[in-house]
Amino acid sequence: MQTEVLYPMSHNDELALEDGQPLLVDEGRWRSLLLAFNQLFIIFLDINKMFYSSSPKLKQVLEVPHQVK
Repeated sequence: MQTEVLYPMSHNDELALEDGQPLLVDEGRWRSLLLAFNQLFIIFLDINKMFYSSSPKLKQVLEVPHQVK
């Protein structure tokens, strides 16, 4: 399935639009790129969770409420 792309535009894209040619991009490519980015973000979150759950000082801060003096 082909989709028209309106944003972002480079200089070449503007020239293509001036020529009257519609900009077509493969929707599957964008979807796979988005899914790959999503997977990287999930991995990043998992690494953060492992790092913070292994920190005893942070556990203590999160479990004990702060006391205002």
